[in-house]
Amino acid sequence: MAAGSLGFMLGWLGNFKLLAFAANRGPLALRGISPTQWLLMLLLPYFPAKRGHARTRTGNVLLSLVAKIAFAAALTVALISPAAAAFPVMAHVGYALYVWLFASMLLDAPAPLGVALLGGIVDLQPAMHAPYLATSVREFWGRRYNQIVSVMLQPPIMLGQEAVTSWLCGLARRRRAAGGPNRTAGSYGFGHLALRVLQTAVTLALVLASAERLFWGPFEACEIDKRGLAEAMGAIRVVRGLVERAGVLAQRE
Repeated sequence: MAAGSLGFMLGWLGNFKLLAFAANRGPLALRGISPTQWLLMLLLPYFPAKRGHARTRTGNVLLSLVAKIAFAAALTVALISPAAAAFPVMAHVGYALYVWLFASMLLDAPAPLGVALLGGIVDLQPAMHAPYLATSVREFWGRRYNQIVSVMLQPPIMLGQEAVTSWLCGLARRRRAAGGPNRTAGSYGFGHLALRVLQTAVTLALVLASAERLFWGPFEACEIDKRGLAEAMGAIRVVRGLVERAGVLAQRE
């Protein structure tokens, strides 16, 4: 399941990279990269960091991977417990966390190699940027969750809508200007923090509600959740066996 998901994701991203390259856009159109670097940029989830986006740092990626693996192991144990079956909504929240962890680990795992090979040429953009801090659905999907996909889809799909978007933004600015000054600007006290917490809570609720309506029914109908958890538990047992074996060997020495 993991290999199939990874192959689908990388193949899907590669198709859009090639489509953007055909119009001399996207990461494959970068100047100064070797054929090997070009091939890595095509085959792996790499994308040059956009202005205003975080840069990939090897130390941060490795620390994040270790923390997410530990979190995924704990979440796996929780999801196979009787309590998860008794409370479907909580189980679905766990599935959403699992999808985020799984996608993040798949996309971030090749990042240290990319930093080593491409760091002197271009800064790379991480796949995830704290999606749990988003204050709108647009920010969640556009700037925080799976940033590589959002920036990859921009050249072949979204740039064709720039004229309409610019017109709408200009119209909104004119209406705000006609309505007088924004009195809430510059207010960063407790009220601002409370508003941000409320916005984040509403955003995550909307994302989870859309998943509840669109994904979890088919997800559970084909029992992909049970198969995925079984694979994860198998991996945990393998790792535990290796650790125990290493401990036995160390004691013998």
